[in-house]
Amino acid sequence: MGLFDFISAKAREEERKERMKNAGNIAMGTLLGLAAGAVASYLFAPRSGEETREMIAKKSKETYCDMRDGIANATQRAKELGQSALEKAKEFKEEAAQRAEELKDEAVDKAKELKDKAEDKAIDAKKEVEKKANDVKKDVEKEVEKAKK
Repeated sequence: MGLFDFISAKAREEERKERMKNAGNIAMGTLLGLAAGAVASYLFAPRSGEETREMIAKKSKETYCDMRDGIANATQRAKELGQSALEKAKEFKEEAAQRAEELKDEAVDKAKELKDKAEDKAIDAKKEVEKKANDVKKDVEKEVEKAKK
């Protein structure tokens, strides 16, 4: 996995978290709206005060329980998502570290290969210079011999 893939995955994870947060806000708003509507309907219903108070108390308890359960479920889900995100982050970190190590090893190998090639070229150049020097030396020696004669 390349660095670009890692960054893209992190961006997608952040977008998903933002969507989950928005969904939670919408759900909470919906619950509160339903509760307010239920209270309003009981207050304006044609019942006696005693019946209305009993209904409001009963519905308040139901709503409280529903909201408590909803909050508990949301909290549990948030913990699970947080744990999942933490595990994913650890995986990404390990993968990134592994890929960095692989790239480092590849770079070291390539550098050694280039060094070896450069050394081979230097040896070949040295041999060529020595050969040319010997050729020049022989030519000079021949010229000196001709000049002596």
